[in-house]
Amino acid sequence: MRAKRLFLSVAAGAALLASGCTTKPAAGELTAQADSCELRLTQHGFLPSASKTVILRTAQAEPVAYEVRDAAGAVVASGISVPGGKNEASADSVHTITLARDLPEGEGYTVSACGAVSHPFAVRADLYAGLSEDALRYFYHNRIGTEIKAEYVQGSQWARRASLTPLSVTCFSGEDMFGNTWPGCAYELEVTGSWFDAGDFGVYPVNLGVSVWTLQHAYERMAEWDAVAEAGWADGRMQLPETGNGVSELLDEARWGMQSLLKLQVPDGAMVWAPKAGTQIEQGKAADLEQIDAGGMVHHKLAGRKWPPLPIWPWNDDQERLLYPPSTSATLGLAATGAQCARLWAGVDDAFAGKCFAAALRAYEAAKAHPEIYASNSFDGSGGYGDGRLYDEFAWAALELYETTGDPAYLADLRANPAFGPVKNAFGWADVDLMPALTLSVRKDVRDRKLSAEGQAIIVRAAEEILTIRDGEGYRFPLGVSEYYWGSNSLVLNRGLVLAAAFDLTGEARFRDGALDAMEYVLGRNVLDQSYVSGYGVRAMRAPHHRIWAGAVNPEFPLPPPGALAGGANNTAMADPVAQQMKGKCAPMACWADDVESYAMNEVAINWNAPLAALAIYLDHTERRASAAASLKE
Repeated sequence: MRAKRLFLSVAAGAALLASGCTTKPAAGELTAQADSCELRLTQHGFLPSASKTVILRTAQAEPVAYEVRDAAGAVVASGISVPGGKNEASADSVHTITLARDLPEGEGYTVSACGAVSHPFAVRADLYAGLSEDALRYFYHNRIGTEIKAEYVQGSQWARRASLTPLSVTCFSGEDMFGNTWPGCAYELEVTGSWFDAGDFGVYPVNLGVSVWTLQHAYERMAEWDAVAEAGWADGRMQLPETGNGVSELLDEARWGMQSLLKLQVPDGAMVWAPKAGTQIEQGKAADLEQIDAGGMVHHKLAGRKWPPLPIWPWNDDQERLLYPPSTSATLGLAATGAQCARLWAGVDDAFAGKCFAAALRAYEAAKAHPEIYASNSFDGSGGYGDGRLYDEFAWAALELYETTGDPAYLADLRANPAFGPVKNAFGWADVDLMPALTLSVRKDVRDRKLSAEGQAIIVRAAEEILTIRDGEGYRFPLGVSEYYWGSNSLVLNRGLVLAAAFDLTGEARFRDGALDAMEYVLGRNVLDQSYVSGYGVRAMRAPHHRIWAGAVNPEFPLPPPGALAGGANNTAMADPVAQQMKGKCAPMACWADDVESYAMNEVAINWNAPLAALAIYLDHTERRASAAASLKE
């Protein structure tokens, strides 16, 4: 049976709270603790075989007794909390409650402690089946250049007509925001397709590449161990336009993004203006531009000249869309994901695999020819995605090409790169150091056993560091007090993927429990008692910063579909007016508002939803495996 979604209306949620759940603060608001008690836990439920953590907010210094009751009101478990003292990230004091792992599957459980009663929760083996589908369906919702059909999005309110198609574009010409004049280029590219990157209508290959890689990596993990069918991700798991083609919908959706990345590659021999190698354009300084043979590089952005208003249907945004200067970082993203794509599609669609491979080779050679072409954040109407450190992207591309080809030249490039070897405990669009090791962690038929062992050791050491971060956080999830920045939820979930990989490598349950801690944070175990995933929880996100899902401010537009992830708490880059009003008034974990105007805290983005989908798929698969193993023992 597929997982049931808890997608309550505002009225239903209010009724539930009035029936006995503790009073919840408004988003961004901290309540005085005194001797009160409040319970914080995932609003989605628990897996039968995994850890079950509840946080008790209380100023009481001594342990507190708790009880767990089933839907009929019978006490099925009890115990005492473990005081944790002051929690810096939330500015309150907390206790940890660890529920029994062997709670029977069922609905309507509650936990109570010192007068507080939690919202009802479920214990269910198929808990993440539905979320894995909805989180992946996010990408179909955001496809560009095609009709979004009601039968694929589970509701006519999210259907929409095709827009931005057909689309042929040329390079930006004219004056940028800093007064620099760009001459443009002498070619056009046919770029119909892609996904809307975030709350705007831009396409950003750096972010696109990382998102495609994450989806392809989730598929490769299963495919390498012949577990696609075991995990339930063979063709037909969910309905997309491609369903029925014999290919997993997970790989189909990744292909949609990959095809877009291929289209943004500069033609051979094309001359393009870019910032002079090694320089970054800064406000108030004259640009030093040069014309380069950019064949094989990738344009850094595809976007309009101005930001579109909010809300707006994409077909009403009639401004010209343009290609922006290429960058080495975007180019290396294509080299890495193209090589990965070639492995996955070989023997399935050899023509597409060959196209990915040829583009990856061209991109890698172009990046080596132009190793320091940095992004220019001098244009209005689109995000910057600037990255001044590119060693990690070169290592990522070299590893993916080596695993696909076995060519020792790529291994030599990897070995000479300082980014491979040192352990980092986080990765994202700008810092991809861990991604080579993650690829090595899932590859069964590795090219080099010594290299594979090194990569696996990197993952396990990174996972140990992540658990240390988790253990130092009173709410028991892997985010440090100084790490609440723009898109912090993606940092948490990407760390969850590292922990998941460590569990695969070691079989140690503590790593899987840590991956669950990451997921349960975004599903409600936080100071705000807030689920950051639309459609999942009694206090689920409803008003993302998104040009289309703007029903919170205009009823002519829909609310978000289930499965969209908000960026999350942010107390470092509080750039929008909503965030600025909260600055200095909220603890780091509480700096968030469910407000469509807050792009710094409540935007959605493909590189945030990709790890949500990948981790949900992973958790669903491992629980299926655990259930199957338990059945064999009976």
